[in-house]
Amino acid sequence: MKKILMFASEFSPTIGGIATYTVQLSLAAHEIGYDITVIAPEFGESLYKSDKDKYPFEVIRYNSTGYSARDLPSMIWRAWRITRSSKFDIIHASDWPDLATLGLLNKFKRVPFVSTNHGNEILRALAYNYLKRRIQQNLFKTPRYIFANSNYTRSLMLKYFPDYPQRNVIVTYFGVDPRRFGNDNINRDIRKIYSIPRDHIILLTVSRLDKTKGHKTILKALTVLPEELKNKITYLIVGKLPTGGTTSKSYVTDIHQLAGNSGVNVVFAGAINYNDLKSYYSCANIFCMPSDPHPTIVESFGLVYLEAAAQGVPSIASRIGGIPEVVLHEKTGLLIEPADVSGMVQALTRLLKDMPYRERLGRAALNYAGTFTWKRCAEQTYDL
Repeated sequence: MKKILMFASEFSPTIGGIATYTVQLSLAAHEIGYDITVIAPEFGESLYKSDKDKYPFEVIRYNSTGYSARDLPSMIWRAWRITRSSKFDIIHASDWPDLATLGLLNKFKRVPFVSTNHGNEILRALAYNYLKRRIQQNLFKTPRYIFANSNYTRSLMLKYFPDYPQRNVIVTYFGVDPRRFGNDNINRDIRKIYSIPRDHIILLTVSRLDKTKGHKTILKALTVLPEELKNKITYLIVGKLPTGGTTSKSYVTDIHQLAGNSGVNVVFAGAINYNDLKSYYSCANIFCMPSDPHPTIVESFGLVYLEAAAQGVPSIASRIGGIPEVVLHEKTGLLIEPADVSGMVQALTRLLKDMPYRERLGRAALNYAGTFTWKRCAEQTYDL
């Protein structure tokens, strides 16, 4: 039985795409038959008992509320200690902070490891000053294999780090949690909770309220739709508010103003419990998240589109990053150019008016989502 050690700077109870990745990959690896151990922060909570109840593998927590550069010395020391005391067949850095930890450890002690790239860490490296960029470029060379979450992320790696062996950069698509499929365990009547009329078509966005997620594009498009369509729509926005920064707060103010002027019923649901998320997807008719470009942030995969697809919901998304690998244009959804309000108007009008077409895309999206499994992701990652 292979012994695997995963360093996961993002792991439950925190939420987000990378945390979903580390949790689901660990569960799939255990199910296949690997002996996996996860090293993760405790995020300021006492998680020992809940970890024992929740996970069929060992989770070793350390005292941290989340990664910062100040944690690096203690993370390197912890990595050295555990790799010295136990023998593992594969050591996996699941995100950039973990790659930095193991990469720096390798300056003092050889510890072969593999790493996953999610895209943003590559773009951030390009924005650093010369010294930081050189340090990060050297660290990217230390893993034996690098797993990219999409062909787009792999292309970024090969473009900006051409010295790394191309054959060792492997695409391992994320999966969809099997519990996201079907109508079982849907425990909330979302229409009733938010007083959404039963005959309304629900547009759904699930993301943090961030300027890269395209809420403005959707709201501007809703504003110019004809009244007969506006009267049939509820736009449901799920996502937590930003925690600080004047730019983030002004963005939230802007989208609230746009919502008020749109002439459409707009519901801000805020942050929700992860276990309730399936109920929100299941109530939706169209999933919308037309992401905008950013110098250091990219939608390199887009797990939310697949989670919506698992409920038979087609998407409207931007033709950017790795999204076209997840949303197939005119097959499982519609793709528009980033910040293209007229394109969003056309896509919305088409899906709102043509229910058979919308449902056909939804069925194809459901079938396509079924091909993305965490078991396959775990096999591709650990069967080297």
